[in-house]
Amino acid sequence: MSSSTLLYAILGISVVSYLFDQALDYLNLKAQRKDIPAEVAGFYNQEKYVKSLDYHRDQTNFGFLTAAFGFVLSLLMLLFGGFGMLDQGLRLYLDNDISLAL
Repeated sequence: MSSSTLLYAILGISVVSYLFDQALDYLNLKAQRKDIPAEVAGFYNQEKYVKSLDYHRDQTNFGFLTAAFGFVLSLLMLLFGGFGMLDQGLRLYLDNDISLAL
């Protein structure tokens, strides 16, 4: 298997994984109900429940942004050989393979 084939396989897996995670988060966000489920109605009041849902929505929206930033950064590192350059630079300072992997 050539190195370019391996690179494209890694890129493909990364893209599919990212899109799948984002689609699941989006579907979970859209499936939220504003009414309190009967199982927890006695323990939770409506105002706190709606506030919790709003917080979860904001947190998920921020997660979309941070995930996109991390994904783009990882793709750029893969495409332009950033991980190889990082490995070469760290090998000047680290001799132990375990500490290099960390």
